Amino acid sequence: MPPFIGCRKAGSFKRRQNPLRGRLAAADTQFLFRLGNTEMPERLDFEALWPVPPGRFGWTARGNAPCLMEIVSWLTTGEIDIAWPGVSPAIAEYIQAAQDALDDEARQKLLVLVPGLIGCAREDDPPEIELSRGVLLAQRSVSLLVSLALEAGAWFEQAEAVRASAGTFEQMRGPLREAAEYARPNPLVTKVISRALKVVATADNEKPFQRALLPVRAGELAVSVIQCNDAPARKLLLGDRPRMRLLDYLEQAIITIIEEAIGLVEKPPPFDDPWEVLDAGERFKMALAHGFAPAEISQTAACEPPDPRAVYLGPTDFPR
Repeated sequence: MPPFIGCRKAGSFKRRQNPLRGRLAAADTQFLFRLGNTEMPERLDFEALWPVPPGRFGWTARGNAPCLMEIVSWLTTGEIDIAWPGVSPAIAEYIQAAQDALDDEARQKLLVLVPGLIGCAREDDPPEIELSRGVLLAQRSVSLLVSLALEAGAWFEQAEAVRASAGTFEQMRGPLREAAEYARPNPLVTKVISRALKVVATADNEKPFQRALLPVRAGELAVSVIQCNDAPARKLLLGDRPRMRLLDYLEQAIITIIEEAIGLVEKPPPFDDPWEVLDAGERFKMALAHGFAPAEISQTAACEPPDPRAVYLGPTDFPR
């Protein structure tokens, strides 16, 4: 029998290894104690906790990772339903355009939007709310994204003029046309301004039926701005030494626009505990390994949306 050498120090006993602990510990520094900040955060850092990087839409059929909206659909209903139950159609349209244009690293940052997207819209929402979402997406895309593109080309006065005209679409038209004259030598920024003018034309008050297309036009504008940071496009259109720097904080600007559209209607967060996200993530990985079966869109499903607070955590066992 070995001699008694005293009690072990508190916390020195070896515990059973938990596969989720490593990622939770890594995320702690990002969403709990940011550089010594002992205050609790306003929301969980979903990007740090979620284990599967999002892909582009349609990649699931080729055995690749689901896109952002497919992740939201699975968390909402337990299956991938491209009708995006519980998500605003305007916001879904905008996200689909942006996420498919972004590269893998930039797309990963959009994961922070997932909790807000779950149940952000309901069937009983007033029609004017969905219209307001489309208008907000369009206005903010012009004021934020076009300004970023102009600043990257060193047209700072024109960028500020576009940003200052964000009150109405009609006010935006003049600064955009003026900026187009300055940006004419740059085909990337010229395309951005062309798309922005198309957004303004779609918002014409004399043709209200066109406003339903605002999310589509705003998404096209976002894609044209994202292309300003695309290395092959820059080399092809601007040459080896482009007189245009990369757009700073582009992904954060896109996230801000989408969060503002989500925030038009307040709702409780679907996740209260980081362990809920980690557990859902592990179940999602199991479902991904077994393959996703796309949901069939039915009239019943459209009429009876799921509870926006319900988060599907998956079955406890999967068939082998």
